[in-house]
Parts: sequence; C-alpha cells; structure tokens
Amino acid sequence: MLARKALDGRRPPERYPTVVRPVEDVSLIGTADLEPWREMIRRAGVHPFLATPDRVEVQLFGARTKFKGIRFTELSLSVSVCHEPNGEARDGALLATAVNTVRFFAWVERAMFKTPYEHGSVDLAAGMAPSFASSTKAGSVMRATAARDGRERQPGDAHWEGPIYLPPRDARGGGRCFFGRILGASVAFGYDPDVDAFEVEPVGNAALELLAASEFAPMVWQVRTGAEHGRTKSYAMKIPVADRA
Repeated sequence: MLARKALDGRRPPERYPTVVRPVEDVSLIGTADLEPWREMIRRAGVHPFLATPDRVEVQLFGARTKFKGIRFTELSLSVSVCHEPNGEARDGALLATAVNTVRFFAWVERAMFKTPYEHGSVDLAAGMAPSFASSTKAGSVMRATAARDGRERQPGDAHWEGPIYLPPRDARGGGRCFFGRILGASVAFGYDPDVDAFEVEPVGNAALELLAASEFAPMVWQVRTGAEHGRTKSYAMKIPVADRA
C-alpha cells in the first residue's frame, strides 16, 4: 500500500516507517534566481514554486537528533517545487544536496535511498540565536548565524508533509522521490542582513555552485527544538509528475 501510493509523487503514505524524535532543527528560507535552477528542476520532473515571477523559494535545513542510539547532525539544501506549471501551491521540495556527520549514514543515503548526501562536519544551534555551519572534505562550506537581539519571535505549529524529489543522476531525467513529514511547534522571525550572516563556498559541490550563482537572499529563520521527523524510502516513480520533454 505504501509503495503504491508513493509512486506518483503526489499522495502521502498512511504511515512512515522511519520516525525520529526529538529533533532540533533550524531552517533558513529565502529566494534565489530561477535561471540557474531551471534545468535541474525540469529534469527532476517538477516545476518551480515561484516566490516572485523570476525567483524560486529555497530552504537550508539543519537537524540534530539520533537514530538507533547514534547521534548525528545534517544540513540540506532544497528548492520548493510544484506539480503543475505556474502552480500557486508549494507541493514538495527538490533535495539538491545534503551533508551528514556520520559517514555510514551518508553512505546509506547515497547507496540505499539514492539521495545526494555526502559526509562532512555540521554544527547547529537551535534557540534564540540559531546558526548552522557545514564543511566537507572537498572544501565546500555553508554557514549562517542569527544575532541574539530584540526581534519578535512568532510561535506556531509549522507542520510539513510532502514529497521530496531527488535530482536526476543522468540526462534521462528524474523519477525518484520519498515522502517526508515534520511535526512540532516552531518559532519564526525575519532574517536581518544588518546583524545576521550567510556564507557559501561551493568548492566541489554543483548544487552549492547553483546556490551561489542564483544569489540566494535569506528571508526567514524557523526553529523547532522538539520536533518529530518521519520519512519513507525512495521510490522510482512510475507516473511522471511533469512533462520532461
């Protein structure tokens, strides 16, 4: 039942075989120029979710938790996508790249789930002054910090559930996804370029090169300190989500 529902990349599963809790997570959400991302999104079989007519929504997402007693931290980069051209709904996300602090977990992600993970170091702080930083052996770096100041923090329940599409591995295009779900109370506040900071050094990482080329502009911080994350395995979709001609 689970596999059959997930194959078209639209309907969420009835259950999530992998669930971890509690999770500390930090998101930095912003916009980026569409053009550098256009081909990856097209070949993945989906359409961009546009924040403005020529800019896509991008999310940097860090999480710290443990699985089967092993603690790990990871940081990912994804682009919000739609099922239909010019869609007004954020139907899912395209996972462009990710780093995990446990070498075995990174290998399992690549080999078993077909996701674009690599091993590296990740530091994360969730709270009034959230931050994250990642680095890899190849030399890529991504870091962001928020100042501890008087900005108003907006509490909420920022639950999310949907398909997470994977970047195509060759010229034939996409056709793989898994489903993810995040539950838990959150706190959100705006990114202030005068006191906050963001930096990317895309050495040896094609997705981070796209991030740098697309002039990512951070807009909103979002923090959860006691979340629950669920996911399915990755599926080869039998029904294409979008026309890849």
